[in-house]
Formats: sequence, C-alpha cells, structure tokens
Amino acid sequence: KDHDVNILSRVSETNWTLANVNYSSTVSAPVLAAPSTVGSGPGSYNKDYSYVVTTVNTDGVESLPSNVGNITAGSLTTTSGAHLSWAAITGADYYRIYKDTSNASGVYGWIGDSKVTTFDDFNMAPVVSDSPPSERTPFAGSGNKPSVVNYYGQRQVFANTDNEPRAF
Repeated sequence: KDHDVNILSRVSETNWTLANVNYSSTVSAPVLAAPSTVGSGPGSYNKDYSYVVTTVNTDGVESLPSNVGNITAGSLTTTSGAHLSWAAITGADYYRIYKDTSNASGVYGWIGDSKVTTFDDFNMAPVVSDSPPSERTPFAGSGNKPSVVNYYGQRQVFANTDNEPRAF
C-alpha cells in the first residue's frame, strides 16, 4: 500500500518500463517582470493590481502560473493601464494573462491572451470562471496513496486509500 502511483508500459516483447506518474505541468511558467504604467489619464485614486501569466504550448497544455506581478497605480482607465512583460518560453504558442479580482484576494480571472511577451491592461474586467491552473497532487500526504488501480472506458481509476477506503 503506500506506494507512489506508477505506470507500467510494454515497449516491446522484452522491454517493460515502470515510471512514476507526474501530475505537474510539463510546460514552463514564464517569469513576470515588474509591471509598469502605460498611457495617460489615470483615475483619481491609487489601487493595487496583481497579475500572473501562464504559457500555453502548441498541444494546448497550460503551465502553472508565473510569479505574481504587483503594481500600485492610479485606477486603470481606457487610456491609462498596466504594462506587463516576460521572457519568452521555448515551445510557447501563446500566453494567458490573469488579474487579481480585488486587492490581494488571491482570486485571479482571465483578462486576455498574447502571442507576444507583452500585454497592456486598460481596465479589463477579469473573468473569474476562467482561472489559472493550480498544482495538482491528488495523492500527497500520508494515507492518500491508492491500493487499487484499474482502467475503465480508457480512463485510469484509483481507489481504496487508507484515509478513504471506499472512495474512487
């Protein structure tokens, strides 16, 4: 019991491999530079804005979010915005940009995509139903490793952990 999840593959008649299942993203996250202001005519009060960026490769796989980029600026308008930039990631098809919905709430919503390594936010409202991916470690912790693994309808099914003996 209490073993990491592995996958056994038959490469040829006499060649079998056993490998750990990796649940992390295989795409590198960009490193977001400190945001700056762009344009003119900001609103009359200062506000904190936070952003993260993800990479999407040509297969449609999205990375985990970048570091958080923070800026305090006059409230954003249609003519005054926040300028974001990051270094290119090899294999990237495009980048997804997410903005914190409120002052340091930690809830990010999508505000746009970019084919280049820059993005200007001119007060775009975040779509909170589309948030950045989060790290998935379904079997982390003591007693959370499954003892039963099977395939059903081309889907891998896990069951029977010490903490949840009747769960699938």
